[in-house]
Amino acid sequence: MSAALGSPLIRLDSSTRTQDEEGSRMADQVFPKTGGRINILLVEDDPVAQRIVTRSLENVTCEVDIAGDGVEAIDKLLEKDFDLVLMDIRLPNLDGFELIRHIREKEESTQKHLPIVAMTGSALPTDYDRAMEAGADTYIIKPVLPEMITEIVRQHGPKRTS
Repeated sequence: MSAALGSPLIRLDSSTRTQDEEGSRMADQVFPKTGGRINILLVEDDPVAQRIVTRSLENVTCEVDIAGDGVEAIDKLLEKDFDLVLMDIRLPNLDGFELIRHIREKEESTQKHLPIVAMTGSALPTDYDRAMEAGADTYIIKPVLPEMITEIVRQHGPKRTS
């Protein structure tokens, strides 16, 4: 099953486990090099979506900070280092496309890549194209299922090196 439009894709295989089993497996496989939790910035303006995605991320050993719009996301990115950003592309104040471009411009001076997963409720090919052109690493269409979160963290989160 594909959870994204076009390429790159988030793929879910037929052996996907339950959320609890998968969370335990992820705890053994995916950690920052420091051995701590994976720091995720969730940029989402819908409180219901915030709760759903946060719960799924916490089940796979993630610490989640939430920004309700693009401006708040920039503030949080200045305050803390994150391992991954999940962001809605339709945001108030500063949309996701502009936020992605802003993050990528800042990366040029740091030479550090921050994985960005663009999320949207729209399946429009133009949204996919705009997100990828702005610099997103991948793109998923809501609703975001727990299995999708597990796969996103597996593919784009930091790996334990020991």
